[in-house]
Amino acid sequence: MELGNEPQAKQPAAYNPIVAQQSTPPGQEFNVGLDFTSFERTIAAFTENAKNSFQQKLMGIVGNKKVFLRGSKGYGQPIKDYTINVKSVSIDFYYERYVVVFKDEDDKEYFLEPGYKIKILGQAQIVPKTQKRKKKEQPPVAPVQPNINLR
Repeated sequence: MELGNEPQAKQPAAYNPIVAQQSTPPGQEFNVGLDFTSFERTIAAFTENAKNSFQQKLMGIVGNKKVFLRGSKGYGQPIKDYTINVKSVSIDFYYERYVVVFKDEDDKEYFLEPGYKIKILGQAQIVPKTQKRKKKEQPPVAPVQPNINLR
């Protein structure tokens, strides 16, 4: 193989943002703000696409499954082991970092601890919720006058 004729690796298709075109004659000022805004929009679009892709992948793996996980019931809460039926998955941004959040059939949130493996135990076992019985409202008891015999 000759030098210069090596097969070239295909470059991934680049995201083409709308870039503000500014002409800058020598000695003139250049407004960085327009290009920086475009730069931030590009990053936000890539981040949102990556987040959605990861969220769909997780939902495909653990959605409607019974799983064993290590996490907490709120950001910054104690970390424990839980077994839940996963109803939905979300990737949320809390205090300068992304976290994976699973919701169970009662819409309780479980914040996964990164670095621990999730164990899939099988299909979700949805138990139908029984409606709580309402206590019968009893009418208030009428006050009774005391029977006082003064003889």
